[in-house]
Amino acid sequence: MSQKVKIHFLTLSLEYGGSERQLIALARNLDRDRFDVTAVCFYGRGGLESELRKSGIPLANLDEGSSQSEKVRPGGNKTAGAAPADPASRGRWEVLKYVSTLSRFLSREKPDIIYSFLSVPNNLAALMKIFFPKMKVVWGIRASNIDQSLPDWGSRMNFRISGWLSNLPDLIIANSRSGFSYHADRGYQRKKMMVIPNGIDSDCFRPSPELRMAVRKEWKIPERTILIGLIGRLDPMKDHGNFLQAAASLNSRKMSLGFVCVGDGPSGYREELKCLGKKLGLDEVLSWTGSRRDMPAVYNALDISVSSAFTEGFSNVIGESMACGIPCVVTEVGDSALLVGDTGKTVPPGDSAALASALDKLIDLPEGERRELGQKARKRIRDEYTIEKLVERTQKALLNLINPSTSPV
Repeated sequence: MSQKVKIHFLTLSLEYGGSERQLIALARNLDRDRFDVTAVCFYGRGGLESELRKSGIPLANLDEGSSQSEKVRPGGNKTAGAAPADPASRGRWEVLKYVSTLSRFLSREKPDIIYSFLSVPNNLAALMKIFFPKMKVVWGIRASNIDQSLPDWGSRMNFRISGWLSNLPDLIIANSRSGFSYHADRGYQRKKMMVIPNGIDSDCFRPSPELRMAVRKEWKIPERTILIGLIGRLDPMKDHGNFLQAAASLNSRKMSLGFVCVGDGPSGYREELKCLGKKLGLDEVLSWTGSRRDMPAVYNALDISVSSAFTEGFSNVIGESMACGIPCVVTEVGDSALLVGDTGKTVPPGDSAALASALDKLIDLPEGERRELGQKARKRIRDEYTIEKLVERTQKALLNLINPSTSPV
């Protein structure tokens, strides 16, 4: 290919999140000889922006009040010292003000491909297709059972709008088989859709006795205590209540157990969950750490990782736990059971008795066998769900958009 493919990744912000990390993984690892990559955000000052700058990836922030976006290159100080943006606090439809800004930006930049992540950026990218018909539009869809997990009419309406616009993108990439099926069953064009699972950085997420000891010391967790953790934002779809009920059942029957919830969320819901934990008698064995940035260390501190969600696509938390050699117990939603395979346990969503029973089986394993299960989990990630596979599959799909004679993916 004589000329590089100019691709722009579009997202709301680069705050800490699974979709945002996958965007960065692609932006950093696409073949620089074939792709000219830029990331575009509606809201700037996200916590992950520095990772792009370190990799030399240009970043465009369509910030409020700017007449046009600015490319912030490594070393730029446009956002230095500013408080992180919180898109959720700005009002759901405020991003629509950026339609004209985005249109002007694309008119000036003339990308070959715009690859958007999540519903609002997807919808706006689809609208841009109307104004720039030669530009290829790729949607990234990251979840399944979406309408069951959306808490209010505005979010549900946004999902319906995505369905109405889904004929406009040239390619729709789902990160899970369940997400593919869910959207295809609701009118998305199957012929435009494909599955590319997330990639896990197994060099970053790996077993580390040193990190394990450091975090357990910080949390005052004795080495002999079996620590069971749920990692994820405090959100009803993660069903922390299910986890707490299972923890209470185990705590009443088992010795030397500890439980931890890592993540943050709305203060009212956080207090509601803490009250439930206290009511269930978990105060002395349950820790609430808030959000953390040292995730490899957090995973290593655990003996068992839990996903109790009632809706999921491809769970980065499960994949990262496995890469760190931690066996998992997960609910049978999204692609969680497919991801875990025979390296952990799966249970129906919303069934705390089944969750407690599955955890009980892992707790009762001799330490050596539980460690072997964790090693098997890490091997599964390294064999099937690497960053390299994510990049290879994505590059083939994107190049095939520009030149359909490229071999099919």
